[in-house]
Parts: sequence; C-alpha cells; structure tokens
Amino acid sequence: MPTVPGKTRAQVLAELGEAQRLGLVDFFDNKYLVVATPEQAEQIRQAGLRAADRMNVGQLNRQ
Repeated sequence: MPTVPGKTRAQVLAELGEAQRLGLVDFFDNKYLVVATPEQAEQIRQAGLRAADRMNVGQLNRQ
C-alpha cells in the first residue's frame, strides 16, 4: 500500500497557531472540548497550506 505524505512541521505549527488565534486551543483550561466551526476548520487548513507553499517556494529558491 502506498504511503500518503503527512504534514510538515511547518504546516502543523501554522495550523496550531491559527487554532490558538481563533481561541480553539487553551493549554490552561482543558475542562471542555472546543470544536471548530466549518469556517474555522477551513481557516486552520488554509494556514497549513500557506505554510506548505512558503516551504515549497523556499526550496525552489535554493535550487
């Protein structure tokens, strides 16, 4: 079975940062689960894609 590439570290950090910015991640009060709205989930996904694009552009510039 072929492996599917995972997210890069930059993507994960960008998505985490966006989730924090949206108030969806609280490291100090984990008494309840915060669920992202579809719009927030898309914002988080887009942040990861932007990070991947920046990484790909950076790699092309080094070649």
